[in-house]
Amino acid sequence: MKLPSAQTIAAEFCRQLHKAIGTRNVALVNRRNARRNDSSCASHDFCDANMVMDAAFQKITGKDTDALSYATDPHFKGEGCMSDDVLAIWSEAWSLASAARFSAEDVGKVRLYTVQYSIQVNATNPIEAAKETLRHIQQNGCEAIFAVKPFHAKDRPTPKGYTLVDLSLL
Repeated sequence: MKLPSAQTIAAEFCRQLHKAIGTRNVALVNRRNARRNDSSCASHDFCDANMVMDAAFQKITGKDTDALSYATDPHFKGEGCMSDDVLAIWSEAWSLASAARFSAEDVGKVRLYTVQYSIQVNATNPIEAAKETLRHIQQNGCEAIFAVKPFHAKDRPTPKGYTLVDLSLL
């Protein structure tokens, strides 16, 4: 028996989670997860998410993870656990489902993320510093995309210690 892909399991897990706790609670899970500073998941506040993941395996393969481990790994001897291959799919499926915010339709989709970071560059003036920053971003394999909004000093003064540089002119 061939094991299913983690993406297939992740999408089914998302569907099973919505069925188990409801769409409103899944939204609450996502809000709670966004505030957590660890790898725990708020889905466990509403159900035994491990059982939901096992149900996803059963729906896709017709076997629970224990039986699937025996069916796919002739050396598997543990009862009540999973083989390394099944565990790897479980773990990746969990990561994919979580990244998709438990939306089956979004599992595996590429997302655009906004990342804010700061770097220190050596420069003699703010324009040179902005150019050096762009050079650093491009040399490290990143694509520099800037949305430049008009800045009106009378509406919002430049913070003390900062110099305004219009990146659209670089």
